[in-house]
Amino acid sequence: MTFLADSQSAIDDIYTVGAVAATHTDRDSSTTAVHAVVEYDINQYGEVAEIAGMTALVSVRVSELAYPPRQGETYTIGGTVYVVDTVLFADDLEHRAIVA
Repeated sequence: MTFLADSQSAIDDIYTVGAVAATHTDRDSSTTAVHAVVEYDINQYGEVAEIAGMTALVSVRVSELAYPPRQGETYTIGGTVYVVDTVLFADDLEHRAIVA
């Protein structure tokens, strides 16, 4: 196996164990069903002011959401709507976004 294939396999294992069902809604109101790994109670500090807010980190696989989420798009998880604030990370396997 290649490194990329090994990495994909490891990420798939994480999503099999820890993902929840979610719906991504883009700016055009198109929805996509995804599986998301969510880390709650993440502290994010503003760049200008030292203001902390409780947020979450939502990770989704590229195989389910082809492009990185954009600011203002949403994830609905368990009846709660989370708004994408910042995309922290996006590569060939996964996208991670701070939501509030």
